[in-house]
Amino acid sequence: MAVTIIGFTLLAAGLVLIIFPGPFTIPLVIAGFAVLATEYMWARRALDETRRRATNAAGKFRRKKA
Repeated sequence: MAVTIIGFTLLAAGLVLIIFPGPFTIPLVIAGFAVLATEYMWARRALDETRRRATNAAGKFRRKKA
């Protein structure tokens, strides 16, 4: 039960920071999914997708910056 509470708390904090921009939005969402992925398969799939999208976004940012 603690894993679920901690995971959803981290995920909620990350989602709030999407609306109110902050520096830790993506890391909090990933952390929330990582904690939840220890218990739930849907969270594992969401974690994989979130990591893929974050990696793609970082690559695009680096290419534009260069």
